[in-house]
Amino acid sequence: MASKRCPKNKAALHGSHVFTFRNSDAASSSEVGGSDQGENTRFIEFVEYDHAHYDGSYEAIKASYAFPKDKDGWKKAAQKKFPCTKWIPSYQWRSWIVVDLIAGITLSVMMLPQGVAFASLAGVPPQYGLYTCVFPPLVYAFLGTSRELSIGPFGLTSLMVGQGVAAALDGGVPGSDEFIAYAVTTTFVVGLYLFIAGLLKLGFITIYMSTPVIRSFTTGAAIGIATSQLSSLFQINTPNYDDPFANPQEWWYIVTHLGTTNAWSVGIGIVSMIFIYITKLLNEKYKTKMRNIPIPGELIVVVAAIILSYIAGLDEKGVAVIGDIPQGLPAPSLPPFGSVDIVKVAQLAMPVALVDYMVSVGVAKSLALRGQYKASSNQEFIALGATNIVGSFFGCIAASASLSRTSVVASIGAKSQLPSIVAALIVIVVLYCLTSVFFYLPKSVLAAIIIVGLRGMFKQHRDLITLWRSSKSEWLVWICTYLATILLGITVGLIVGVVLALLVVVYWISRPRVSQLGYHKQSGMYRDLHRTQCDTIDKCLVWRFSASLWYCNADHFQNRLIKQFNAMDGITDVVIDMNPVNNMDLQGGLTICTMHKYLEARKCRLLLAGCKGPTRDVLNKAGYFALIGNSQRVFSAVHDAVMYHNETEEYSRDNAIGAPLTVSQVLDMGENYGTHNYPSAANSNGSIHSAPLNEYDNGECDVGDAFVNIDLNKDELETVSLPIGKGKAAASGRRSSNMFSTNADTGDKFKSTDPNTTADDGESAFGLTLGGSQASTTIRSTHSTPYINSKAHDTAGRSLGSSDGSDSDRNAIVIPDDVIKRTKN
Repeated sequence: MASKRCPKNKAALHGSHVFTFRNSDAASSSEVGGSDQGENTRFIEFVEYDHAHYDGSYEAIKASYAFPKDKDGWKKAAQKKFPCTKWIPSYQWRSWIVVDLIAGITLSVMMLPQGVAFASLAGVPPQYGLYTCVFPPLVYAFLGTSRELSIGPFGLTSLMVGQGVAAALDGGVPGSDEFIAYAVTTTFVVGLYLFIAGLLKLGFITIYMSTPVIRSFTTGAAIGIATSQLSSLFQINTPNYDDPFANPQEWWYIVTHLGTTNAWSVGIGIVSMIFIYITKLLNEKYKTKMRNIPIPGELIVVVAAIILSYIAGLDEKGVAVIGDIPQGLPAPSLPPFGSVDIVKVAQLAMPVALVDYMVSVGVAKSLALRGQYKASSNQEFIALGATNIVGSFFGCIAASASLSRTSVVASIGAKSQLPSIVAALIVIVVLYCLTSVFFYLPKSVLAAIIIVGLRGMFKQHRDLITLWRSSKSEWLVWICTYLATILLGITVGLIVGVVLALLVVVYWISRPRVSQLGYHKQSGMYRDLHRTQCDTIDKCLVWRFSASLWYCNADHFQNRLIKQFNAMDGITDVVIDMNPVNNMDLQGGLTICTMHKYLEARKCRLLLAGCKGPTRDVLNKAGYFALIGNSQRVFSAVHDAVMYHNETEEYSRDNAIGAPLTVSQVLDMGENYGTHNYPSAANSNGSIHSAPLNEYDNGECDVGDAFVNIDLNKDELETVSLPIGKGKAAASGRRSSNMFSTNADTGDKFKSTDPNTTADDGESAFGLTLGGSQASTTIRSTHSTPYINSKAHDTAGRSLGSSDGSDSDRNAIVIPDDVIKRTKN
């Protein structure tokens, strides 16, 4: 794409346009960078299409899948696929080790009770949750790109696995061998999905999960998680509801069976909830004083509950406890593929994988932005996939990033993934040495830990207030996703949220905002008339389409533009600001061509401003540039298009032949009528008028009379009527040279001086003094080509033109041929 400035030399003026504009006051002159004489010349940039620019994006994508060719290439590839090879060699042991050790110990204190609690959500024995606290964090430490992310058991994914397996088994018995086989196999398939997505570089898919969808989904899921723990908190054996409206059914069942609760279980659970909640408040309030090391409320409650249960013999009083936990780590083995329906597993693993990636990558990118380092979406796919694939060989449930654990690690100031390694090692020690102490832990305490841990998600209900004030459509998406997640289930809620978000996007793409623009003097920009006080452009519609132009909104573009055009009278130019149009398909290009023909048929031009390169490529393929031919219709900026309109509108003869034109406009703009001449003669009665053109030799104008009327008895000049035609001036005839003068400051009338002076053949000259002896205008016409671009002054004595008629090519206004043809028609 090439942009051309109009040339100055006369030989190059063919097909080019040079516009000179003059300001009426000094302020406006300086505003646009005028000369010291008050003249401003701006060259209007027309845009001519040459060829498409090739950016080599295909080669860039192809190169990203290619194998390295040298040693440095292999080194960079290794660091990209195994981030540990970058942070381990550069680890600053003296300054980082203490902080990372503290973060690791704190992390293990949180992981132990959460691992046991989240295992119950997945419907598997407690040890499977502890296994998930070991292997996934170790794998992620070597493959992940986030420094602070804590991978392991997570409440939301654990609940999705538990509900999905229950649905696949038409109920099933949590903790049974069949239930465990489905849960472990699901972990493998989740990892496989994520790993393949990473190899295919599908990290972009999360863009379809808007923030309202994610937050409403997690908020609704938090309600579901809390509901699933009510049975453990009140120790009521509820039926397994796997159909729609399962949560309301469970609420009703618990309310109607409160008389069967165990008082000890309820009391311990409620006291544990209160204590954990208070410790979280204290951690938030005195975070700085405690140097970001939180009070381990969950661990304190677990230890206290175990001691109380052992001393009081709560297991003998009917309180449900965890029971035996096998000691040590399991031997690696293949997931039990033969014991499950792999199709059902593949179905339930898909939403789990999506939520796993969505939550983990969202947290990782947020932390990377705050820590000013880069987290790769595609590498996170691979890391999360590997953690779950490896974890499935050791009986782990689906692992994901934990929001609560990650926030604690980040607040302590962890510098690497070393805290995850330290925490995993501590859990290994517990599995080999301390599993027996968990026997007496009441299940109601685990329920209390899970419910209070959802506090952050419950706070997201505040989003409704913000969204209602800012965006009703997003508020509606939030409500629908939230209710669908609670009433219809987590998987259905996720699908509803994604579909609604896409529908909203499609709606806004197909109905983008359009606006009429006006000129804003203070900023010198074109802005929305309905939002800013701006000046409209006479006989010109400046219009903006604030979106890419595609097949889905092409009709909207066309209908709104036609409606706006028909609502305004006397429009001769429509300027479309194409800057917001980042992309355009062929249908969009054809729509531009259609509007061009529609407006041309109504004697109105369509001017495009600010077209980007790819947009011009599509316009070329749609035949737009072939349609407009040599006509200037594409401009670099809106202001260039508006100047083009002003100049051609000011001096075009596109109404009746001989339409009046004010002399002040002629003098202000330095008019050049090319080869179209107007003959004149003077009378002694104080007026100048023209004789009929047919009195002149070779008068080839389309009409018989051209009339020039200047009333010399008034202080201001009135109108000049000019002919249209091919016109050649006579080689001889009654043309005279006339001189008139006045002093406008004193109000003296114009008077003729030597009106009988005869000019040379085909030549005339006359002068008008507008503001005293130093303010004069000389208009010289030589050899039938009258250029009114000679030296001129306004009433303040500022120069308005060039020095003499010999330099008439300077600052000349050349009316394009297409304008002349159009005005004649």
